[in-house]
Amino acid sequence: TGMIETYNGRVPIEVVIEPDGRSRLRRTDGTDGEARWIDARRPISLRDGLMEAMFDAEVLALDENRTERYLLLRLLYDGEQLYGSANAGNSTELVYCVPSCISMDKQ
Repeated sequence: TGMIETYNGRVPIEVVIEPDGRSRLRRTDGTDGEARWIDARRPISLRDGLMEAMFDAEVLALDENRTERYLLLRLLYDGEQLYGSANAGNSTELVYCVPSCISMDKQ
């Protein structure tokens, strides 16, 4: 569980990572009704201590002024907490994105 710190405020989320690398994410503040799970586009990647996962992010509505097409999480683990960036953008080529801080605790 964790928090994305956007310029619009805090967005609480929950991420589940399966042993096979599949993952899913949901917003947990009640703005999405039943808090629909969003499956990652592909299994997470682990490279040089950096975990990456990409989700279709329209339902997160991080910015009411535009529609996000993806949410790319780039996270490091310090032994207690995952932290890093949550990059919301409208192009899968990562041409335009708005980064936000994210921190998560293992449950």
